[in-house]
Amino acid sequence: MELPELRVELNGSNGIEIRSKLQENYNCVEFTLNSNPQPIFISPWMQFEPSKMADERARIAYEIVHRATNYQKLLDEVDKLKKQLGAQYDHADRLLKQRLALADMWKAERKKMGLPEDFSDITEWPPEMRG
Repeated sequence: MELPELRVELNGSNGIEIRSKLQENYNCVEFTLNSNPQPIFISPWMQFEPSKMADERARIAYEIVHRATNYQKLLDEVDKLKKQLGAQYDHADRLLKQRLALADMWKAERKKMGLPEDFSDITEWPPEMRG
């Protein structure tokens, strides 16, 4: 669900007030909501709230609670994935170092035998070694 524009205000009290621009300008009998952000959850002054507006507020409240309860789980999942990716990079680095060491060893062996180190003397490569 895409949330409408939300704003959190403290208003100098012990609590917070979550305000939102709802999708429509609802007619609540005593007043009509305008396009300014409205307090959307604890609104005791709202006696004649349209059911459509109550449904929209409930959907927003559910989505906020859903995101809040999943937040730590998502942070843990991101941390786990970062560790897995780091381990894969470390493994790839180890393989590269092994291959470079093997290539250096082959070059040294070829140099001892008087052959070019860059394998330029080989004109026909076996099929499994062709790139």
